[in-house]
Amino acid sequence: TLVKFWEDHPDLKPTEDGYIEVNETMQTSVQGIFAAGAVRAGTTGQVITSAADGAQAALSAVKFLLGSA
Repeated sequence: TLVKFWEDHPDLKPTEDGYIEVNETMQTSVQGIFAAGAVRAGTTGQVITSAADGAQAALSAVKFLLGSA
């Protein structure tokens, strides 16, 4: 569930799904307000977090196998 703090901002208009539209620089429809990650429209949720966790786990496994953990 997304925290919808932007609902209190009268100029930010979320999509029907509750996400925030941004342009290619992550700028919202309100100058100076940017959105990134799971709150913005067109994202794939927590994929990057999972990828980062996977990378960390892989590095830890290599260190363990090499005996440097």
